[in-house]
Amino acid sequence: MKKIGGFQFILGVIVGAVMFGGSVAFAAGIMANPTTSKVIVNGNEVKVEAYNIHDNNFFMLRDIAAAVDFSVVWDGQGNRVIIDTSRGYDPNEQYTPPAAADNFTVADGSGRVSGVKLTDKTIDGRELSREDFSQQTNPAIFTGIYTRGAYNALRQTIVDRDKILPGNDADGFNPYYAYANYIDPSFTGNETGKTALAMYAFTETLSGYYSFSVGAEPYVKEFFKYPGYGIIKVCGNSYLATANTATDSLIQEIAGLTDREKVIRLANTLCDRLIYGSSIGESGINEIFTSSTPIQGLCGTYANAFLYLCQRAGIPCLTVADSDHAWNIVYVDGKWQIADITNYDTARSMTWLLTQTYPKQDKNPAETMFLQEALVPGSTK
Repeated sequence: MKKIGGFQFILGVIVGAVMFGGSVAFAAGIMANPTTSKVIVNGNEVKVEAYNIHDNNFFMLRDIAAAVDFSVVWDGQGNRVIIDTSRGYDPNEQYTPPAAADNFTVADGSGRVSGVKLTDKTIDGRELSREDFSQQTNPAIFTGIYTRGAYNALRQTIVDRDKILPGNDADGFNPYYAYANYIDPSFTGNETGKTALAMYAFTETLSGYYSFSVGAEPYVKEFFKYPGYGIIKVCGNSYLATANTATDSLIQEIAGLTDREKVIRLANTLCDRLIYGSSIGESGINEIFTSSTPIQGLCGTYANAFLYLCQRAGIPCLTVADSDHAWNIVYVDGKWQIADITNYDTARSMTWLLTQTYPKQDKNPAETMFLQEALVPGSTK
């Protein structure tokens, strides 16, 4: 494909022959005859137009692309043919030039990713985000300390998670990503504001396979004027590497299942690895998935491990609790449903799994509702 000019010339000869409908084409003193050679692809003969020039057969590249199924497009500006064997053939495909490098240094909350490290953000009391995500949600969640600005900062990080993670540094901060931010309106004096405290609680509740945390960019200016300022960071839980390796095959196996089937499979897997009891204390997720025998754990162990598995499987999940028990809620079949894995382990009854009837009451329903909307906007309406 280096001799693009020659390719274009031969292509012109062939097109000329087709246009004029003759069996022989002449161009610049070269005679092209239709070839009689057969073309076989995977054992089957394929009909393509081909011409013989000086005892060499020439084929239309698009015909070969269609027969073998690879992408071929013409870049007129670059005067080149682009072949991509990782994609199939599309006769209507047009060349799309790559976007120019988006290099900027001011972190404006837009969620853009820069080609260079960001170095500047001067805060002035505004809450910045790519869009007002709060307009998509149930407005009932915005009461008191649960503000729209806090929601937008959290929601943007959740939406952009997969483009934030690859650029993270050792501190779980992506210096190339323009984080959304919130300002705590409840801040007074030197005490942490109530909205900021709520955000700390949010990130702790959401953390499982992914780890969320409250922070600020190291290059922020005027921070001392707005101590209620914050962003939401996300990173992978590196300490769970052992559990990740141990559960890789499980996640691959359930990839083709429905979310309902995934939840049941994950619940059964976890119950096979745990026994309710506290004689050896709360067990870690790494231990749960690497132990050769089932280990003991309390309700918090069940709930946290199930959150981890659901996040791995891409199922919206939260851990909730009352004064003496913890369980999960999962978003399946278009609604939030109860998943009490502790009681399910004992009874192996669907009374405790994927149900909306439950005898216990969440001790912090406002926080849970806020997080439900952060994961699935409009899901509590």
